[in-house]
Amino acid sequence: MNILAPYSWIKEYLQTEFTPEDYARQVTLIGNEVEKSFRADVFMGSRVVVGKICEVHPHPNADKLRLVLTEVALGNKQQIVCGGSNLEAGQLVAVAMPDALVSWHGTEEVQLKETEIRGQASFGMICAAEEIGFAKLSSGDQIWDLSQVIPNAVVGTPLAQALDLAGETIFNIEQTTNRPDGMSIVGQAREAYAAMLGEFVDPFAKAPVMPLADAETQDVFSIRVDDQKLCPRYMGTVLEVRVGPSPWWMQRRLLLAGAKPINNVVDVTNYVRLEYGQPLHTFDYLKIAGGSIIVRKAEEGETIVALDGESYTLTPDMLVIADATKPVAIAGVMGGMGSGVTAKTTKIILEAATFDPLSIRSTWRALNLQSDSQILYEKGVSAELPAYGLARAVELLQQIAEGKVVTQVQDVRGQSSVPKTFILRPERVNALIGVALDVEVQTSMLTRLGFALSEAAGEVNAFSVRVPFWRDMDIESDVDLTEEIARLYGYANLPSTLPVGAIPRREPDTLLDREQEIKDLLAGAGWTEIYANSFIDPTDLVKAGFGLDAALAIENPLTEESVMRPTLLPTMLRTLAQNELHPTAERLFELQRVYLPREGDLPEERSMLIVSVMMDCAGEHLFRSIKGVLETLCDHYHVAYELKREEGGKQYHPGRSASVWVGNVRVGTIGEIHPLTHREFGIDRHVALLEIDVPALEPHLKLTPTYSEPSLFPSVYRDLAILVDEAVEYGDVQESMQSVSSLLQDVELFDLYRGTQVPIGKKSLAVHLEFSANKTLTSEEVDVEMKRLVETLTNQFNAIVRE
Repeated sequence: MNILAPYSWIKEYLQTEFTPEDYARQVTLIGNEVEKSFRADVFMGSRVVVGKICEVHPHPNADKLRLVLTEVALGNKQQIVCGGSNLEAGQLVAVAMPDALVSWHGTEEVQLKETEIRGQASFGMICAAEEIGFAKLSSGDQIWDLSQVIPNAVVGTPLAQALDLAGETIFNIEQTTNRPDGMSIVGQAREAYAAMLGEFVDPFAKAPVMPLADAETQDVFSIRVDDQKLCPRYMGTVLEVRVGPSPWWMQRRLLLAGAKPINNVVDVTNYVRLEYGQPLHTFDYLKIAGGSIIVRKAEEGETIVALDGESYTLTPDMLVIADATKPVAIAGVMGGMGSGVTAKTTKIILEAATFDPLSIRSTWRALNLQSDSQILYEKGVSAELPAYGLARAVELLQQIAEGKVVTQVQDVRGQSSVPKTFILRPERVNALIGVALDVEVQTSMLTRLGFALSEAAGEVNAFSVRVPFWRDMDIESDVDLTEEIARLYGYANLPSTLPVGAIPRREPDTLLDREQEIKDLLAGAGWTEIYANSFIDPTDLVKAGFGLDAALAIENPLTEESVMRPTLLPTMLRTLAQNELHPTAERLFELQRVYLPREGDLPEERSMLIVSVMMDCAGEHLFRSIKGVLETLCDHYHVAYELKREEGGKQYHPGRSASVWVGNVRVGTIGEIHPLTHREFGIDRHVALLEIDVPALEPHLKLTPTYSEPSLFPSVYRDLAILVDEAVEYGDVQESMQSVSSLLQDVELFDLYRGTQVPIGKKSLAVHLEFSANKTLTSEEVDVEMKRLVETLTNQFNAIVRE
């Protein structure tokens, strides 16, 4: 998580004289890393000034352009060609003079010069907001009308000075995900105070003062929470307001912190979220049926149009904010369009609440809907913070929106939270971090972070530490207190000690060694290794022809990839579908673990190898290509394998697949992917796969060949070519020949032919035959064996010998 924090806003809560550079360096050293700092006036040098439009005339040569006579300094009027659709005489505008640097339409940096546009002289440029660094204020083809922002600005004043941006520094600070308190200006100021960079003005030092109704009212307002586990606290009150633009000081801070100003009411909620870390929401009171706020589970099939304009269908496991008739917000995620604050709103309900982080996370992931509030809520917001946020928001609404509280604050909460307490043992802290820190130093560090310390009862040199409410999500044990002390001391200051002793030796792991060798072998043969997630989308598992019961489901999935893969096949097919046109995708492999469910136990983790070949053509050429991988692997490890017909299954083509056997052990599957599976994954080309169960194959792998003493007598070699039906498989032919002749030692297929010289429906098989015995064979003895082979092939396969 990252937060944009203007230094001037931090200094409202931190009395410091540190320069921005020194500040960034020091807070980074305590783990509050400033990734980047930049000036707010980067596009507002002295050449960008406040101008005033005096006259607007049509451009004689362009319908969409105007000739704008603009006063750029007192008494200095210049003609500027501009295409803004909202140009009016009397407007105050941002004028970029010649030589100024601007962001052209918010994208490309351009240095201006005096020029002619369509035959008319143009002195500089009248800027839109995004062209001088305020992309959040982008308004299409309109220029930035400063009349409502700085109406009293003097013409010719540098814009950065007029907007109070000169010298402003913004920090882009990375915050760890378990520290939502650091995602606020107050939290950043507290971290700087802990780093001893100044004195901290703590808005949480005293209990918040709840606003009282300004007058008697007849307005009906009530809050009901049906599930206090999912909503530990919900606060609200009703205010009369006057909706309009926020003053520039508030817009300025919101813009610098990365938020877009909307109107004064909505801006206050964003301001408090950024300042205190408490998300808020406002409803138009007159759009809330019955004046009732009901926090409940959604009903099956309920829908809501959110503030992003999209309609969402809700499910019963989602928490909603509803009125008497309908949902008006998705709790902790986003408000509804129908109850939102508009320019016509005169009365609002102000909400401050906390929600269960897991509920928020599961809801936004199911809806694929994110917001700034959701990001905080899913990390955890303390049930003590809403009161501070509500009080601060009312204060600001009274200040900038003529806010008037017309009902008493409603506060519905479950069991009051009890602060966490842990024991700090300074000697143990020193032992853990390897530095001897005085007790006073340790206690002072924790005190500056907001922890309350007292002597621990029944222990010597120990303290009872009460965790402040803004840290109740991440401080879980006394070790976390040690970590806080270590980071404030500075990890860079901890002593470095080189390890001593003998280098540990890894115990031999044959399977792991073979896995690495196989990866090296395939990579060296031209295959590309892929690294995929162990989690997969269950829809891919179904598309590949597997049942969901074959996979172990994850209880709290973070994405659609919600099951652990029991096979590598769906991942490979998804990878091929996403990279089909990439040349390296034609030959891929992966060797990783799969996870096979076991009843009442952790899944079995098993190493599997999958190799793919992708081509434009199907059939024998594709099969032989993937079979070549199997031969390469088995030849390298001196393994004799056998292919057997593979029947059934959606994954593989029924006539172009086989199981791989070594002895009586099945070690894998080879074949072309079924056309239906191709279609399910959207793959247009043809794919063949080899799957190997590595633990099943590993016992048969040999790094050195087995020696067999050669025969003392020479072998006799013959060739034989036969015509057989297309349906006859070569494996059956080979097995038949080897079973007939005891002298036949080897059969090797060297040619498979279909063509003009072979009848339709036939194919030609040509093989090398090797005969040997414990004597020198005569030609006549080999002729007898050849005759027996031919007769067998003729009888079993209707084979015809080719001359």
